Amino acid sequence: MSQDALSDLPRCVRLRGALFFHVDCAGRWVSEAPDAKVLTPLIMPEAQHLMDYHVMLKGACWAGVTTAEPPIRLSEGDVVVFPRGDAHVMSSVPGLRAEPDVDFLARRPPQLPFLLRQEGGRFLEAGDWSPNDGS
Repeated sequence: MSQDALSDLPRCVRLRGALFFHVDCAGRWVSEAPDAKVLTPLIMPEAQHLMDYHVMLKGACWAGVTTAEPPIRLSEGDVVVFPRGDAHVMSSVPGLRAEPDVDFLARRPPQLPFLLRQEGGRFLEAGDWSPNDGS
């Protein structure tokens, strides 16, 4: 192994699937993700571990685990990783909370990779938008 642990990571970890959420938000907004123990049986029942991450393409927001730790501010180009799959919240201002919405996964388990878009607090079906629509 090299001295650069990040370069060795792909050789040590076998990635088997992905679930992508394309989130467009404006004004006051919040999106909350449940603990991986809730998501894993719905999207990859055979997986031993689920890890969440978010990439800020535009704008800024606040992100943090749903425990007592304060959130951190993310700006364009930042990445936040929740390696243990902790329940977490992303919001326009610190302190906003919401109920995690995973009902759509229970109704129709996705084929991976799966793209989902959230606008104004509601999830849009894949047929309602295009990843190349300029967003």
